[in-house]
Amino acid sequence: MSDDLAQLNEGPIRVYEKIGRVEQKMKDRSRWNLTIHEIHVLEKIYENPATSVGELEQRLGVTTATATVCVQKLQRKGFVQKDRCDRDLRAVGHYVIGEGLKVVWLHRLFHRRMVKRMTKEFSEQEREALLSGLLQLDGHLIQVLDAPASPRRRERKAP
Repeated sequence: MSDDLAQLNEGPIRVYEKIGRVEQKMKDRSRWNLTIHEIHVLEKIYENPATSVGELEQRLGVTTATATVCVQKLQRKGFVQKDRCDRDLRAVGHYVIGEGLKVVWLHRLFHRRMVKRMTKEFSEQEREALLSGLLQLDGHLIQVLDAPASPRRRERKAP
């Protein structure tokens, strides 16, 4: 692999790991007893008020059981409220409340500042190139995730 391709491969991995460490550090310094996963779930619920567990499961790519347990923990901690949906009174949706709103706001502020810092000295053309590359990568990853699993090949031992 050429040097620039190696850097393009390794760079996002290093950045992803550092973002995770920074988020963990911020979480550890906060007064809230939340995991990083719970913070990301709060953000998904905030983005789509009246989110059902099924919708959350799809957005997060987790099982129903995982989404249910996480939402229940967030309810017990007082960050999420369950209520009947306006659009369908038979359905139950979840809403971010109270301190949960502060958590979401701070998490979004961190990400906004990170992106502003990264692109601060970019030209419009550089921003467009970065966005184009990210969209292409996202599209590729969606295809990989949506591709049917291939059956495992069995290696035959010689007689």
